[in-house]
Amino acid sequence: MSLKATEVHVTLRREIDSSYPILVGSDILAEGIERLRALNLPRTAVIVSDDVVFGLYGEKLRSVLEAAGFQVAVEAVFPAGEASKTRATKAGIEDRLLEARIGRDAWIAALGGGVVGDMAGFTAATYLRGIPFVQFPTTLLAMVDSSV
Repeated sequence: MSLKATEVHVTLRREIDSSYPILVGSDILAEGIERLRALNLPRTAVIVSDDVVFGLYGEKLRSVLEAAGFQVAVEAVFPAGEASKTRATKAGIEDRLLEARIGRDAWIAALGGGVVGDMAGFTAATYLRGIPFVQFPTTLLAMVDSSV
C-alpha cells in the first residue's frame, strides 16, 4: 500500500519588539501611575513587597493607585532578605491570589527590588500562565536591576 503525501509549507515570522520605557526621576510615582493608566492595564492590582519596603512605601503606592482608579485587591508581603527567595514564598503569594480569586483581569505591582522583583516577576509569569507585571523599585540599585 503506497501513501501519497502532499507537503504543505508553513511560514512563520516572528517580530518581537521588547522595548519598554524606564522613568527616571525623583518623586515620580504619580506620573508613572498615569502612564500605566494609558497602557489599559486591568483595574485590579496586587502589591507584592517585603515587610521593610512595604512599611516604608506600601501605603503611598496603594493611595496613588487608588487615586488613579485602580483597586488594590491583595497585598502580599513577606519577610525581607534572600532567605525569602523560596518556593514557599511563591506559594504564599499564589495562595493570597487564589484566596482573593484574582484572575487574568489583574496585574502585579512589585514594590521593591532584588528578591521582591524576582518573586513578583516569577509569580506573574507563572500564575494562570502569566499576568501583567510592573516593577516599582525604591533604591538606585533596585532601579538599575529592574531596568534590565
